[in-house]
Amino acid sequence: MSTTTYARMPGLRSRDAPRFKGKRILRFLAEYEFCATVAHLTSTQTIRQITRYCDTKSERFIESLHEYYEEDWDNFKSRLLEFYPSEEEKPYYKVDHLIKLVRKDQKLSSIEKFDNYIREFTVIATALEERKALSETD
Repeated sequence: MSTTTYARMPGLRSRDAPRFKGKRILRFLAEYEFCATVAHLTSTQTIRQITRYCDTKSERFIESLHEYYEEDWDNFKSRLLEFYPSEEEKPYYKVDHLIKLVRKDQKLSSIEKFDNYIREFTVIATALEERKALSETD
């Protein structure tokens, strides 16, 4: 006889609880969906419990959505993402950000500091390259 055990959703004050304050919706939803899956919540339960992990302003907004009162998590999630575009989650870098980083008086006195510099440079440069915002001279 095998026993299936289910995890519970994290307590609201738990440091492991997902939290949504109106920003970084993709990260929040990934964490929340993981918790809901592990807890074996139904689609309806997943929708109804989401507001427990939101700030008051977000909770009010979510409860105003027609999809909140339906039983289709995917439909609810799609509707929610319409109001919180994921593009806002990526920082918008300009060439000036890269120039400022390079010109910044940095004391690269250890490999750790150099590695941090390279990571920061790579993040900004990659974002600029993706947008084709760098020229050959930059």
